[in-house]
Amino acid sequence: KQLYRNDKTTLITPSDIVAPGELVQFKILVTGTGAASNSAVMVTDPIPGAVTYVSAAGDIAGWTFAIDGSSFTANLAGTLASGSSRFFWIQVKVQ
Repeated sequence: KQLYRNDKTTLITPSDIVAPGELVQFKILVTGTGAASNSAVMVTDPIPGAVTYVSAAGDIAGWTFAIDGSSFTANLAGTLASGSSRFFWIQVKVQ
């Protein structure tokens, strides 16, 4: 999980300043492990209290997203081959 400016290319480091009202993007990378493909891939991630969830987008079709309070869940349809990676973005607004 890495934090980027809203342009999805500029990585935010611990020494960077993020302003209230600014939109930022979390990139969540998921990698298949083990000897076989992984099915029923689900990622649950807390949304920090200092931000408000705005939207989510996957790198490929097949991702579905749900938000429940401060918990975010992403599900990937199909399988994720061992050693392969997929990712999705969570856009939030800094409070």
